[in-house]
Amino acid sequence: MDRNKNTKKKLMVRGILLLAFIAVLGFNYDRIYRSIFNIMNPIDAIYEYDGQHVSIRGLFEANYEEIHYASHLGVSCSSGSSSSQTRVSESTGINMGNGSSSSSNEFQYDRYYVDDNNYMWVVSGKINSTDSYSSILGDTTDKSSTSEYKYYKGMEAGVEKTAYEYIGSKTRTCLDVEKILLPDLSEMSDVNVFFDGKPDEEGHFVITFKGKKLSFLEEAFKGGSFTSDSFTEIKYIFDAESRKLLAVKLSGERDYAINNGTGHMSRSMSLMVTKLTYGDVDNIDIPEFLCENSTINDVLTEKTIIEPSPMLTIVYESGSEKESAVNSIWHEGLSDMTEVKKSYAIFDKDEGLFLRYTYYREGEELGSIIVPLVVSGNRIINSNNLYVSPDDMVTIGSHGSVWVTHDISSTITGQTCYKIDKEGKLSFNYSVTKEAKVSNLLDEEELSLYSEDDIEALKRLATDYEQAKFASMDRYEILKNDALNVYYVLDVNDDLDKLTNEYGVSFISQKKADKMISTGYEGIIEWQSMED
Repeated sequence: MDRNKNTKKKLMVRGILLLAFIAVLGFNYDRIYRSIFNIMNPIDAIYEYDGQHVSIRGLFEANYEEIHYASHLGVSCSSGSSSSQTRVSESTGINMGNGSSSSSNEFQYDRYYVDDNNYMWVVSGKINSTDSYSSILGDTTDKSSTSEYKYYKGMEAGVEKTAYEYIGSKTRTCLDVEKILLPDLSEMSDVNVFFDGKPDEEGHFVITFKGKKLSFLEEAFKGGSFTSDSFTEIKYIFDAESRKLLAVKLSGERDYAINNGTGHMSRSMSLMVTKLTYGDVDNIDIPEFLCENSTINDVLTEKTIIEPSPMLTIVYESGSEKESAVNSIWHEGLSDMTEVKKSYAIFDKDEGLFLRYTYYREGEELGSIIVPLVVSGNRIINSNNLYVSPDDMVTIGSHGSVWVTHDISSTITGQTCYKIDKEGKLSFNYSVTKEAKVSNLLDEEELSLYSEDDIEALKRLATDYEQAKFASMDRYEILKNDALNVYYVLDVNDDLDKLTNEYGVSFISQKKADKMISTGYEGIIEWQSMED
């Protein structure tokens, strides 16, 4: 019995080893078969055409020097993608509607070459995108957009440089076309090769590479909107007589599942070599941009001259001579020995900016005009502007908020917040009046700085409230649903409802006030000088 068991175990182990060997053999069959029978790699297989030898490797090598060392290489390109999906309810399994999207990208690749330490390539083009959705209820949604872009990459005196600019929506298309035209033929694992050494009816040699992943193209797509995984087939087209590379065509399709539904995506790209020139390139110049958004950059570099709205809001009116002078300069263009210094702050992911014009006369600051600008397509819009006195501080938020801080008196500070809309208009959002001590309101002059409706209540608060000598107080005016609401916040832990009932003004917590004025976290943006 024991001997039979041992025999069975040995047979089982041998069987497992045999299956493993067969699996490995099957996996590496092509490599082993070629090794045993000395069959050449298909990339190096030799064909005869018109009395000459032809191979895949030979065709690429013949084009390498001509393409790589051309002083100017020009390639006309296009790409496109489309996808569709059915949206299915996870709970009921019912088809809720169908959606689709598509984009087309027409772009030009130009590379200028002096030597390996001085070259530049530019990808410039336009992308058109559409999205549509139709529900089972018959509702339809259609959206379309257009973007233009330029991406620069290269070397200047051995130093790598890049630059990017766009109009419309920001989209990265930094495709290194040369790495597609001249692929790394040593990275062809898991790629099937098709070439019979004969020209087609148009007199072209067509080489086709197919695979689930064209990893030999990975370097060409780094940082772009497509990746090498987007494509499963690439065709190289050569002229059979001259052996010159004429075009490259990529394509790929795959299915995917989203929310229990199915989707389909297809992508394509076509590259046509349009220009090869030789000779000297005078200058390699990769530009520098103050902002990647071309519309904003043109304003900052004064390629675009804006005509601001004449509407001027004075945040904290003083009626001073300085205010009057700046008002006249703004509306009438009076120089009056005035010097202007310009600065800017870009907000909301390059979707808008603020210009600040600070006026001086004989070295004395007269104040500033804050000009809000928002980008709409390739236009820039301004609806109104702010005058800020020399003594006020202006802070800009990353979402386009403007806070103006003003000393009302030695113990009262005011801060007003404005929000910008899509039309470039600054609108009042809220204001805060900060009183250092409630007891200061016993001073009639200081009390008069508050709203007339609240004066009696605040006077009683300053007189009767037991914490008046210790508590500071903030008065909030908050605009909500076109109504101005007034609240008070004390920096003490007290019964706010009791105080509200006792004095007849609304007391709320600091936490509630912060929640009412918050529109999400905003970082602070520093002003940048536009002076040379």
